[in-house]
Amino acid sequence: MTRLFVIIALLALAVSLFISVKFFNDAYKVIPINPATEAETVGEYQDWFPYESSVGGFKVMLPLLPQEASQTVIDPKTQQENHYQMYVAQENNGTIFMINVITYPSAPDAGGKLILLKGLMNGMVAADKKNELIEMTTTDYQGMPALHFSIENEERTIYAKEFMKGNTIYLLFVIAKPDQLQDAKAKFAYFVKSFNLLEGAIPSATSSKLAEQPAATPLKTAPN
Repeated sequence: MTRLFVIIALLALAVSLFISVKFFNDAYKVIPINPATEAETVGEYQDWFPYESSVGGFKVMLPLLPQEASQTVIDPKTQQENHYQMYVAQENNGTIFMINVITYPSAPDAGGKLILLKGLMNGMVAADKKNELIEMTTTDYQGMPALHFSIENEERTIYAKEFMKGNTIYLLFVIAKPDQLQDAKAKFAYFVKSFNLLEGAIPSATSSKLAEQPAATPLKTAPN
């Protein structure tokens, strides 16, 4: 149950501008994951798994296969639907790897995209009054507007990168305890570097309620 509450809190953090934590306590369902399989990687990350989600439209390397959840949220200001997909993997030491795919009704211009990215970052900072924004850099990801930032409080540090393609934000972050920071920062860099969008993929809209969906599968490795 502890892991379930952690996942609920993380999803509430990612969409804190729109959803209350209580709603997720009532509605969240854990999606079963597939058994782990061998992955083809090199160096110190040789035990990581290649993971692909056709629903989210991406592939990435993770230390273990993630759990998934999804939610459709009505924006209280615009009354339009925003679709959220979440993928969470937690190591035994407590370090959490998370991908949020947030799909809006339409794509803003370049300036509007940056406003949305900064708004999501500010929402994460505001989710805990002890949070402090340590670093924020405006950058790009494969030609798309992006933000790289870190948030810190006395209990945890968040390393994050988010970018927007079309009408979809991809938010990747790692949450680590103080005694795991050096290791977590290196893993975050590898995690982000391994992330790629599937060619021609468009993230699927989710249903209006949390529900079980077919679990995305790990990539098959080449035969030896």
